[in-house]
Amino acid sequence: MEGHGHAEAVLRRLGAAALLLVLAGCGSGSKSVASSCDRQRAGLDAIHPVRSLADAQAAIPKVIETERRAVADLRAAKADPGVVAAYEGALADARRLELSLASADPTQTMSALRMGPSAGSRTVERARLLLKRACP
Repeated sequence: MEGHGHAEAVLRRLGAAALLLVLAGCGSGSKSVASSCDRQRAGLDAIHPVRSLADAQAAIPKVIETERRAVADLRAAKADPGVVAAYEGALADARRLELSLASADPTQTMSALRMGPSAGSRTVERARLLLKRACP
C-alpha cells in the first residue's frame, strides 16, 4: 500500500533529522535554548507508551506540538540554522505521518492498523533520542 511506504519514508527522514541535530548540537549556552530543551523534555515525558493505533494518533500530535514550539524557540534564540532546519524537517515529517494515519480508511486497508503503533512509537522514541543527544 502506498501509505505504508510513505510512512516508512517519513520515519527514515525523521531519523536523518535526528542525526543532523545530534551533529549540529543544541546547546549554545543560551538560556532560551535551555528552556526550550526543558519544555521539550516535559512534553515528551507526558506522552504515554504507544501500543495501539489510538495511542499513536494521540502521541503524534504531542510530538508535533513539542517540535513546533522547539522550532519557534530556536528561531527566537537565533540557533544554528542547521539545527532549526533539522527540526523543521522532523516537524514536517511528523505532520505527514499524522495525515497518513488520519486519512487511512481501516475498512479498506490494514496498513494504518499495522503500521500505526510501530510508526507512532518510533516517532516518539526518535524525538526522545534527539532531545537526549541534542540537549544534554
